[in-house]
Amino acid sequence: TMNKLEKEKILSWSDFDDLLTKYNWTYEDYECALRVVHTRTTMIHKREPNARWVNQYNEEILRAWNANMDIQFVLDPYACAKYLMSYTTKPEREMSLLLEATHKECREGNMSVREEMKKLTGTFFNHRQVSVQEAIYRATKMPLTYSSRGFVFVPAHSNSCKFLKS
Repeated sequence: TMNKLEKEKILSWSDFDDLLTKYNWTYEDYECALRVVHTRTTMIHKREPNARWVNQYNEEILRAWNANMDIQFVLDPYACAKYLMSYTTKPEREMSLLLEATHKECREGNMSVREEMKKLTGTFFNHRQVSVQEAIYRATKMPLTYSSRGFVFVPAHSNSCKFLKS
């Protein structure tokens, strides 16, 4: 592995053409190297060397959002869906391990199915991670869902009269 000094030396270039000259590469060699590193269709943005550690961003969104962002074109919808699912379900891996351990503990303790389900439910609800947004919604009793259609339950006796229109 490279030490920090070697990495800094390799990354200390201020002009792309100088970098190619320094390593005796042509632009075609560079493109070939990119194809080896990026096996899927990828968009490579042209930028100044001093901006190589800056993620893609949108100035208007940045002003409104004021947080980290890394905007990228979606070129592979399946990879995008996989990324979103893995990002949103990150904490669930730990929960799976915890539930497995609880299940094993219940089996070893010869619990009934009902007792085991109670224990698993308790483990799930006591260890579930929630986002800051969900915690605020729950603490302030704001609705977690919204529908543009409402319904009203009208209680009626089961023996009430029924009319048919003809």
